[in-house]
Amino acid sequence: MLLSSARIVPILVAYAAAAATPGASVIVVARSSLAAGRGAGARTALGVALGTAIYATASLFGISALVAGVPGALRALTVGGALYLGFVGAKLAVLRPGARFEAAAAPRPASGDFARGLLTNLSNPHTVIFFLGIFGAMLAPDVPAGERALVLGAVIAMSVAWYTTVALTLSTSRAQAVYERAARLVDLAAGTALVALSLKLLLPALKV
Repeated sequence: MLLSSARIVPILVAYAAAAATPGASVIVVARSSLAAGRGAGARTALGVALGTAIYATASLFGISALVAGVPGALRALTVGGALYLGFVGAKLAVLRPGARFEAAAAPRPASGDFARGLLTNLSNPHTVIFFLGIFGAMLAPDVPAGERALVLGAVIAMSVAWYTTVALTLSTSRAQAVYERAARLVDLAAGTALVALSLKLLLPALKV
């Protein structure tokens, strides 16, 4: 058990640090919660968590090695993901406040919030690099499947807990009241942050 803990705990600590670092997924969950309430935020959080589960599974059970073995695959994923994040950020930055409130008041299909969280996490190059690079490398090839499954379950639980906490915290009436007074500024800041992240990842990836 001591040996298992020595291998598992550092991986979970690394994931906790990566998840808690403000990034695209946190921004999208926060914005959904502020703009449309607890339900939308929670659905977005669960979409992000599913993206985490997909990448963690790929990393822990060897699929990431296949991606790493294909020339240019990681670069293509990084470019595609950065472009998607840039699109989301630009759309958020230029959306008029009135249009934002009208959209929030209109009926919101649950699948839309969930899909937004999922696609944001899947397309986030930071997530790709962390799981397909750092995360998988932290477990030796001879680690039993049972331990890998334990790590996977713990990472998924941590992802759900963290992003749901963000959603619930920012969907309170007080947080939404603050957002309504500064909606344009918040949306502009969130959109600008996503565009900046997109450019930071895209420009190096495009260099030959």
